[in-house]
Amino acid sequence: MRKFLLILSLLACVVLSGCGSGTDSKTSSADDSIKGNVEIKDENGNVLITTDDISSVSSGTDNSEPYVELVLNDDGKDSFFKATTENIGKSLSIYVNGSCVSRPTVSNAVADGVVRITGFDYEEQAKDVEISIKTGDIENSIIEQIKAERATDNPVIGRIYMVEGADSDFEFNVVRFYDDNTFQGIKFTSDTKYASFYGSYELSGNAITLKMSDKSYSGAIKESGSEIRFGNSSFTDWTDNVGPTDPMLSVLQQ
Repeated sequence: MRKFLLILSLLACVVLSGCGSGTDSKTSSADDSIKGNVEIKDENGNVLITTDDISSVSSGTDNSEPYVELVLNDDGKDSFFKATTENIGKSLSIYVNGSCVSRPTVSNAVADGVVRITGFDYEEQAKDVEISIKTGDIENSIIEQIKAERATDNPVIGRIYMVEGADSDFEFNVVRFYDDNTFQGIKFTSDTKYASFYGSYELSGNAITLKMSDKSYSGAIKESGSEIRFGNSSFTDWTDNVGPTDPMLSVLQQ
């Protein structure tokens, strides 16, 4: 999970938000009707802030950097000031509809009641989180774009596969196939470090062959594309399990 940056001071908001500078562009207006579940917890799992403490949520860009901004009501403002005062040097976790979207470290007490989450690779990711907070639905427009690529004559495109197997034949652990008969494999060593692998593939009925430089692998497509078997390895369709802020999305968009 990407370790997003939470801007935790009024001074930082003035400097980084471009307040009055004309560089801060919000993509949506504040909305008091919030149906999603938001929780901010401390390192011990204690809930410090809930949806009831939020008066509005919006997303936008600041100097081309996407963000989601939560404005707390009076009770939330007081609670967050107390929470940040008591947790300086410690991390807080921000959950949206059960998924952790940020785990920042508190550098100072926050008195203005504004929580800004940054670190998104695309505006769509920030927008998806905003929509999830407002509606309670887990929106992921990037995933929907990927799924829209699916075709009846090619069951492997429009999916993100997770490579599984104790003795996998492959160096990568995430795969995406493209409609030009190429594929991209990704090996993540951390949320921000990865290696990319590229190759081509051929389909013949339910059979698939992957070609990488001097190596080739023969496999079988199962369940209309939901699984691909290669000897000791299996590619499992993981598309619906990828969250809107998952760092693999930015890598697989390249």
